[in-house]
Amino acid sequence: MKKIRKIIALTAAALTLFSVCSAVASADWYDEVSGGSYSAIVGEPYVAETFCGVEARYSLTTAQYQCNELIMRFYREAYGLEVMAYMNIGLVMLTEGYEFKTPSTPKKGDIIYSPAKFRQNKSDHWAIVKDYSNGKITLFEQNVVWNGKAGTGRKLNFPSDYYYIYTPVAKAGYPEPSLNGAQPKEHSLTLSKKEITATAGTKEYVDYTIGNAQGGTYDISWKISDESVVSADIENGRIAINPLKDGTATITFTLSNAEKTKVYDAQTLKVTVGSGGDSSMNWLSLIMSFVNLVIKVFTMILGMIG
Repeated sequence: MKKIRKIIALTAAALTLFSVCSAVASADWYDEVSGGSYSAIVGEPYVAETFCGVEARYSLTTAQYQCNELIMRFYREAYGLEVMAYMNIGLVMLTEGYEFKTPSTPKKGDIIYSPAKFRQNKSDHWAIVKDYSNGKITLFEQNVVWNGKAGTGRKLNFPSDYYYIYTPVAKAGYPEPSLNGAQPKEHSLTLSKKEITATAGTKEYVDYTIGNAQGGTYDISWKISDESVVSADIENGRIAINPLKDGTATITFTLSNAEKTKVYDAQTLKVTVGSGGDSSMNWLSLIMSFVNLVIKVFTMILGMIG
């Protein structure tokens, strides 16, 4: 009897330990974030809230206002700093004299990044620290949509193992960054289009401009999310897009110095490729259908006469 009780006790302890381990293993970003309020998305764009003069924008008709778009626009408008924030590139400081480090305590303007591996592999997410108090970060974020409504004021536990946090710092000889600062933009890349729809086999062109070029020599490189769908090249000072097959791909264009040792700016272009078909073949098919119809009618008339 004692032996049976001992087995039961050990089994119960094992089950308890398993349940604890399972709970720990299943923890992720969604266990760290809570609260917030949601408002209906009305207008284009809809401004859910404003922080340091920067708007958190939402739209139900375009994918322009992603969470990382807010990060890059916030640092440009609130800090005067140029940064890149992309899933396939990471967080990159573009303004000379500045870099990102991990702070011991969050402060307003810091960047929160949670990759997909911490979010049940759904997607990555970027946000700005709006405030911090008593182990809770108040988030300033974009593209937080639930039932067609925009989320604001969500709280995030700190510290946590399910996101990374970055703060901007100055290198030796440069002034410390400050919100609503006015660091000059060094060089910028602007595309004439953000999104195009093309037909396989028909080349498209996108114009680009380099801001504050100052007569320098620059390099434009690119990465394509799906190289089987589209390819790209520079032809006569324009970006040439060569659609290869039906599908969707995102091209990230990066502006750097001629030696490719310094990145200045980056822009993305979404390309949707669809088969437009051969118009001459469509017309031929239409004509043949009409001829066949005439023949059938003529045959019917002859049959009636006969």
